[in-house]
Amino acid sequence: RLFTSILLFSFVLLNSFSFSQNNKQILFDSLKTYHYKAIFVEKNGDTLSQEKIVLQPTGKVWDAQNTQTLVKEFYFTNDTIFSKFKDPRLKKNQKPKFGKVIESRTGAIETDSLLWIHPFRSNQYVYTEIAPFPRVKINKLKIGNEWSGGTTFIMAGWGNFKGHVSSSYIVTGNIKKEFFHQELTDCWVIDASGAHNKLGKSTLTFLFHKDFGFIEMNYVFYDGTKIQFVLDEVTIKK
Repeated sequence: RLFTSILLFSFVLLNSFSFSQNNKQILFDSLKTYHYKAIFVEKNGDTLSQEKIVLQPTGKVWDAQNTQTLVKEFYFTNDTIFSKFKDPRLKKNQKPKFGKVIESRTGAIETDSLLWIHPFRSNQYVYTEIAPFPRVKINKLKIGNEWSGGTTFIMAGWGNFKGHVSSSYIVTGNIKKEFFHQELTDCWVIDASGAHNKLGKSTLTFLFHKDFGFIEMNYVFYDGTKIQFVLDEVTIKK
């Protein structure tokens, strides 16, 4: 079942930005496909899953929010892993009510000043809804600079996650990173913190590169659960 049915229950108050279908999409070019490795570590320290997720920009407007470009996400979670996952959105002893997702459609923003995307948030990755979303203000990429992520309002469709999250970001480093048989310079390290009004703080530390986007995302959530997404490859259609 597509995750789209519950996406409509949440929305984000973004800072002002300009959007036009005429904006040149560099990172979210429809010819590019982003392949990520995903690792999920439970709060007791056990690794629940190591799998892949594929991000495919489409170059089209997202119907659910016409200020955003549509991207498709493809998940490769097997049934055994999914059956072991204890969904934090459910109340104690509540029966599972969310099916496994294979493909999800969501939105992203790419302008000259802002890069922003909904995180991978299907299957066991639902935790990312209550953490800061991957967000970069291009003109703020200097160590020590900060920006606000606004407030994410999470509605009833998200069960125990219902509430709101206030997020903030700070640039903490600029490093070199080995990626896809090359050394990338100017990889920006950004630390983000999100405070849920009921559940507490979750953090995201991510690496951003102007040519490859979000190349690594490391989450630590309010209950000790950890998730890591690492960009493994970018393929380009000829």
